[in-house]
Amino acid sequence: MPQALEITGNWPTWEWQVEATKAFFGGLKGDLRTFVWDISRQLGKTTLLKAIVIKCAQMKPGKYWYLAPAYDRAEAVYNECCDVLWPLIKAKHCTARKISAGWQIEFSRELGGTLIEFKSLGNPEHLRGATLRGVVIDEVGLVSGRVIRKIVEPMLVALDGWIIYCGTPSEQGESPDPDYFPFIWEWATKDPTWWRIHRDFRAHPVPRVVQEIEKKRERIPVEEFAREYLALFPDDDLYRLPPLGLWGPSTDIHTVPPGTTYFTGVDLADSEAELHDPAAVVTFGIAPGGDVYVVHAEYLDNPSEVLEACYNQKAFWKDAFAGIKIQKSSFDKGFKHTVDAAGMARGIYLPIEMVDIGGASKRRRIIQMEPLARNNKLFVQESLMDFQREWHEFPDKIKAVGGQRLRMDHHYDMLDACAPCVQEALAYEHRTPAPPTPKNTVAHYIRALKAKRTGVTRLDSIYRT
Repeated sequence: MPQALEITGNWPTWEWQVEATKAFFGGLKGDLRTFVWDISRQLGKTTLLKAIVIKCAQMKPGKYWYLAPAYDRAEAVYNECCDVLWPLIKAKHCTARKISAGWQIEFSRELGGTLIEFKSLGNPEHLRGATLRGVVIDEVGLVSGRVIRKIVEPMLVALDGWIIYCGTPSEQGESPDPDYFPFIWEWATKDPTWWRIHRDFRAHPVPRVVQEIEKKRERIPVEEFAREYLALFPDDDLYRLPPLGLWGPSTDIHTVPPGTTYFTGVDLADSEAELHDPAAVVTFGIAPGGDVYVVHAEYLDNPSEVLEACYNQKAFWKDAFAGIKIQKSSFDKGFKHTVDAAGMARGIYLPIEMVDIGGASKRRRIIQMEPLARNNKLFVQESLMDFQREWHEFPDKIKAVGGQRLRMDHHYDMLDACAPCVQEALAYEHRTPAPPTPKNTVAHYIRALKAKRTGVTRLDSIYRT
């Protein structure tokens, strides 16, 4: 490539990036062809992948691929590479365009005719048939191992091509093949032609960023912090919930603090007839400091009983009752309409809110309560044995049954109904009762005297502060 057309962008130079760069280019001169990067969030993984692909395209003509799990991600990286190669594109030495299965940057024949293609793995069957010199796979934890083994890897054999598996461990519920990334990570320790590197958030060169991430330990679940910022693969032990705090007559906490606001969480049954999946109704209180007190929990067989239970909680807690919390889904919208219709018929309105915690993953919703319990901010009435049983058993067997839940023991619906307490606890954490406004007795006397002379009897005219 002519010297005048060399790309002069800065090479990523963080400590782990330098180590990975030396291992990659040094390994290509020897026997290394497979590289596994297990790197936490915000450490510049994609930046280094782009630099390597562009550098290899300049060094050795051929076809190189950047693969991403999502179409939008592939497009974003393509645009960023176009910005880096803009001097060549402007000089007509490179052509950037959209193709049927992604995007492509093609070097001119004078520069070797190299192709860099950016594709997603959304429709992997359309990827077959190419002969590749190198492939980088971004967020490998979100791709299927079958696609890599049967489609991508065979295209590297003819030219003895190289491959980089790069990513941050993903949650089991969001990965199509949760065992694939851990498998290749372990395999890299056995095969001398593989090389691997692991770095967590502490490898970030900016101390402020490290400090801000460190603060998140107390606010997010242990397993989420381990995956996202320590780059550790999910372990069932990380999903275990810490010991549960109890309150009641025989404990150190006899009553719920004054000023507590109460909510009722509802987890409706998907199909009572086929799965014997009853609905869970859990009432929890949020104290002014953000502590959560579970005061009531029961299973009910049909929506009518659930509605009646919500009205009973409203009647019991009176003005301290703030409303119903229910998971946002198309299935649960019908219950919201039922509650609204019942309010019009009875003349007693129950505020109801559709919340979204953890999306479609029950495990993810429940694990959000882990920081509350770990920080001694979650207490359950000592008589609620079903709730305590689910808490101590979670997440046993929830992974094995998958979407076919065959026993009530696997549902954890009481925990799911209580999950909205997380959002409310955060909202109340820094909320303290407003100090009483000091009364001005002279002003009160003058207002009362004026009201007596004018005949005004409105209380706010007399007692307004």
